[in-house]
Amino acid sequence: MSVPKARIVEQARILDLTRCGIFSTTFNPTRIRTGNKILRQRLRGPSLVSYYPKLEFTLREFKDEFAKLDLEMIDEEEDDRDEHLEGLKFRGKNAPKKKRAPPGMSALSESPLFEDALKLTWLYYRGEDKAEKFSILPVILEMVIPMVLRFYQ
Repeated sequence: MSVPKARIVEQARILDLTRCGIFSTTFNPTRIRTGNKILRQRLRGPSLVSYYPKLEFTLREFKDEFAKLDLEMIDEEEDDRDEHLEGLKFRGKNAPKKKRAPPGMSALSESPLFEDALKLTWLYYRGEDKAEKFSILPVILEMVIPMVLRFYQ
């Protein structure tokens, strides 16, 4: 007596499903890589964090506490770092200054209206009230668009 191949495959599939339920494994008949082996592992973060002692005070916090009492504390590492940076600056090998605006936009950013427009834009994006947002938007557009057009003329 012969059994159809489709029935054997179906029985094997049911057996696999049952086996996965019993042994708490993932049913994956196509055998694609899912990463379950990694995801089932115990998390390492808490044990790594508990390995190192918790810092009570940093040297900077300690120094700030002494400053409140009008006492001065010397940080040797910070002094060495400052001396090193001064030496680099003297030889012209220090880090370049951070740019505040894209090339050519410095004249625009120096305008006093530009700072007001930035503040209003910040208020616009921060505001939760839609009515308030729409009342500020025309003011922002009135200030920013003429500045940008003047700059690019």
